[in-house]
Amino acid sequence: MDLHHVIEAQQFDVPTIMQLIETTREMEKVVARGGTPQFRGRIMATLFYEPSTRTRFSFESAMHRLGGSVVPQRTPRSSPPWRRARRWRTRYES
Repeated sequence: MDLHHVIEAQQFDVPTIMQLIETTREMEKVVARGGTPQFRGRIMATLFYEPSTRTRFSFESAMHRLGGSVVPQRTPRSSPPWRRARRWRTRYES
């Protein structure tokens, strides 16, 4: 299955949908077993520049369910430097 981006439901044909359902069933079995040896000992680092609690928790819980661990980088209170600079130029250089 070669899916890079999901844009709309109409891009899926029946065989692709069936393959997605089968993959989901297999992943449910992995989660029920407590993960997979492929993810044990693996560490995923997360970095989000904008607050995204739902996405961060989703990624982290998925890694834990698969048997790995997570090193979260807490979201900074302010935007990254390039965004702050752009904001400053927009406000003060007009």
